[in-house]
Amino acid sequence: MELAARPPLSFIVEGHGEYESYPSIVASVLGITGLHVPILNARGVGGIISDLEQHLDDLVTLHHPFGVVVTLDLRDVLDQGLYDTCAATREDLMDRISEWAADRAGRSRFDPMPDHVGVVLQIQCLETWWMADPHALLGCGAFEFDVADCQWGCVDDDVSNPVAWLKQRAGQSANLKSPRLARAILGSADVAVMRAASNSFDKFARDVTSIYQAWMAKLVA
Repeated sequence: MELAARPPLSFIVEGHGEYESYPSIVASVLGITGLHVPILNARGVGGIISDLEQHLDDLVTLHHPFGVVVTLDLRDVLDQGLYDTCAATREDLMDRISEWAADRAGRSRFDPMPDHVGVVLQIQCLETWWMADPHALLGCGAFEFDVADCQWGCVDDDVSNPVAWLKQRAGQSANLKSPRLARAILGSADVAVMRAASNSFDKFARDVTSIYQAWMAKLVA
């Protein structure tokens, strides 16, 4: 398969919110539109942890992306006792990814393999990223709060339970589980503001940018 026909980026995610909102986030981070972004929804953090290799198999054999980013909520990982720390989570998943890549290399059905596969922990969770741009969050019309109260140092650390914070400020019609709400908030958010407010989103943006730039460099080489 020619490089130009391969998606530069793809994702394995744990839920509908990421599935619906990531294409617009990627477009904002890269400043481009119309990019084909394959996304596999593992339907829960447990689905990622238990079936990571199968999800990678499915994504690669179907789309042969240049890069894959696996994202999951740290809060879900810790609450479910899957790992003890962020570092332990990422280390184990990266070890499994390395073993998966070594095992699949050279098999025709997986060729071409991704050049890059990485892991990003959403700290504390996807809803933390909603809060990283308070103006976009307020502008969606589902929440009531004073933006002056959201002068985050790092929202990842400043709000330990983002879902509880949002529920306390949600209007009666707000559905925090709605993928459309996630897409509305993140699709209108300023990625520069988000990157300044959230270290985990900044890592996500850096990984997305790095993979895309590597794809572009290889494409024109």
